[in-house]
Amino acid sequence: MSTRGYVGRLNEDGSVDAIYNNFDSYFDGLGSDLLKHLNTKEKVDALIARGDGSYVLDEEGYEDATPHHYASKEEYLDKLDNDVFIEYIYLFVEGEWYGKNHLYGKQYNEEGYWDFTLLKEIIKN
Repeated sequence: MSTRGYVGRLNEDGSVDAIYNNFDSYFDGLGSDLLKHLNTKEKVDALIARGDGSYVLDEEGYEDATPHHYASKEEYLDKLDNDVFIEYIYLFVEGEWYGKNHLYGKQYNEEGYWDFTLLKEIIKN
């Protein structure tokens, strides 16, 4: 059984580029690896450029995989809201990783966005 997730990067223009991860997307799996190994914009850019993968931190992604582009954070989150198979969502914003367990459904903050939590607060190494 797969634990599926999405890994996104919020761009300066407010758009989001994201990739699909098929296995081990839970916080102690992919989330922990994102914190440990992908802590700079350059590393995140390289990861996103590779596209979707079984486990996106592996060197090889899916053949002909390209990142998914969303015009805004809201579009990114609305798309994932309609995908019942996505369990974890990650977003890299201004040098920090944020995470959300999608299994608990939409949870909005005062700005109307889904609540994300700093990943380093979720994962206490």
